[in-house]
Amino acid sequence: MIKFQQNHQQPADNVGPPGQGEVQGFLSLRPGWVAIIAFPTLIGIIIIIAVVTSFVHYPEIVKARAQITISGNDSICVADIDAPQNNGFKIDSGQQVQLQFDDYPHTRYGFAFGILQAIQNRKGPNNLQALVYLPKGLTTSSNKKISLRHVLKADMLITVYDMKLYQRVFYNAAARKVSKELAQSEK
Repeated sequence: MIKFQQNHQQPADNVGPPGQGEVQGFLSLRPGWVAIIAFPTLIGIIIIIAVVTSFVHYPEIVKARAQITISGNDSICVADIDAPQNNGFKIDSGQQVQLQFDDYPHTRYGFAFGILQAIQNRKGPNNLQALVYLPKGLTTSSNKKISLRHVLKADMLITVYDMKLYQRVFYNAAARKVSKELAQSEK
């Protein structure tokens, strides 16, 4: 004769709302691989990203057309700048510029570097006039001397903000939030 064992369930020790025992059981478990390996690895990756992005520069650059008038001195010139209207207010004295002359292609001759000295707002197509100090004169980044002409046309790359990469990410996020708030307030 075969005996069947009856499976008797023990009464639950804790009496409470359903699911409470499951939560207590989960909380009483020893930390597994997630707590031992995954969290420290994730925190380490975040720290490495923060350190690396603090060394990477990500400047904001405004591109503008300019008509450069060279005075008798090679290291000072007057630039009539046609800057985009939405970025014209960002241009200020002390900012670095790169000049790419139309008559001297930058792929062959390189760039001329300069610093904006004094800026005046004007009306018309060339809305800014600036004195540009060229530390190396008309010698380019490729160590080639540009011949002196009275007027040269050039593309001007103006470094408006020299930010680090993490600053740029937070700056863009803050700018998007402000623009959304302005759009909602106008409605």
